[in-house]
Amino acid sequence: MIRTITIVVLALLGIFIHPFAPGTIDFIYRFLIFSALTYLVYLNFRTSEAESVAQLPLQSYEPAVPKTDLNVEIQANFPFLKLFKKDVRAEEFVQSQFEIIRNILVVQNGWVFYKSSADTISTLLSSAETAKESHEREYKISGLMQILDSDDKILIENNLTNDAQLLSYYSGDDYKPSSFIGIPIPLYADEKIYFTFDSANTDHFNQDDKMIVDSIRKSTSLFLTNRIKGYTLLSSLKAKDSLLDFAISLNGSKTITHAMGRLSEHISAMFEATRMTICLRKGDSDTGIVKRVVGQKDDIDEGFEFLLDQGLTGWVMAKNKPYLIEDLEKGEYFIPRYTKDEKSNFGLRSYLGIPLYANEKVFGALTLEHIITNKYSEADKKRITEIAEIFSTTFQRQQT
Repeated sequence: MIRTITIVVLALLGIFIHPFAPGTIDFIYRFLIFSALTYLVYLNFRTSEAESVAQLPLQSYEPAVPKTDLNVEIQANFPFLKLFKKDVRAEEFVQSQFEIIRNILVVQNGWVFYKSSADTISTLLSSAETAKESHEREYKISGLMQILDSDDKILIENNLTNDAQLLSYYSGDDYKPSSFIGIPIPLYADEKIYFTFDSANTDHFNQDDKMIVDSIRKSTSLFLTNRIKGYTLLSSLKAKDSLLDFAISLNGSKTITHAMGRLSEHISAMFEATRMTICLRKGDSDTGIVKRVVGQKDDIDEGFEFLLDQGLTGWVMAKNKPYLIEDLEKGEYFIPRYTKDEKSNFGLRSYLGIPLYANEKVFGALTLEHIITNKYSEADKKRITEIAEIFSTTFQRQQT
C-alpha cells in the first residue's frame, strides 16, 4: 500500500510540474490523469481493507443461557406457575407488562396474583418487591377480588369507603385504598392471573384507563398462553421419551425382583414421596404382600401380608381402581392403609395407589405416600398409570 501511494505521488508531481501544452487542453489533460490515479488509489485501498477483514478470526455466536434447563416437567394443575419459576423470559415479560401498566396508571401499589385454588389467590409480584417472594402468601378470594374472579372483566371501583370489605390482602390501618382496578388475564387450560392496582386518591381510574390496559391484557394473555403451550408440548415429548427409556431398561430385567427395582428407581426419580411401596397378590388368593418399600419405614415393612378387603392398598387391588386421597386424616373416620387393626398412619397424609394388572387380572399395587397434604394430582395419577402399564407388560412376559 505504501509503495502504491509513493508511485502515485511521484506521478502527480511529474504531471503538474512538467508542462504539456498551454491553455485549456493542458488543464483538461492533467485533470483526467489526476482523476484516474485517484480512482486507482481508492480501489487499491478498498481491496487491501477487504483482505485484512477476511484474515480476521471468525467469532462464534453464543446464545443467551436460559435461567434453568428447559428439560422440565410442567405440572398439569399449574402450568403457568411452573413456567414462571423456570423460564426467565416469561418472568421478565410479566414484570415488564406489570411495570408498564403501573407507570401508565401512575400508581404506587400494584400486585400480581395467580389463582392457587378455587377460593384462594397467591402473591406472585408486588410493586414493593420486584422479585418473586420466596414463599408466596395465600389470601382468600373475597371482596373486590371475588367480583373480579367471577366476572372475568376489567373492574374499576372508585370512591371506596374504609368500612367496606375491599381487599383481603391488605391488613392494618396504615393504608386504605380509595380506588381500585383489577385486570384478569386468562391463560392456558383455564388458568389465570390478576394484575391489581389501587390508589389512595378517589376517582383515580376511569374508562380511558380500561381501554388502554385492555390491549395490554390481550397481548399478555396471548404471549403467555402460547409460551405455556410450547412448554407443555415439550414436557409431553420429554415424558414420552422417559417412558421409552423405562421400557428399554425393563427389557434387560431377567427376574421380577430386578424389574421391581427398575420400577422403584424410575418412580423415585420422577416423583417425590415419603414412602413408596410395591405390593403383589399371593396367587389367586385374597391376600397381598409388601414386596418393596422405599423411604419411610414403619410397622408395615417388606414381607408384611394383608387382606385385600381391609385397607386402601387392598382396595386398589381388589377393585382394580386407583385411589387418590388428599388427606388421610381428613374426615371423621380413620382410614387404614392395609389392615383394620392399624392405629396410626405414621404421619403420612397424601395417598396415591395404582393397581398393577395384566391380562385383565390385578397382580399388585404401587403406592405413593407423603407427609404433606394434597401432594399428588390427577395428572400424577395418569402418569404413574402409564408407567404401571409398561411394568405390567414385563411382569406378564416373565410369567409366561
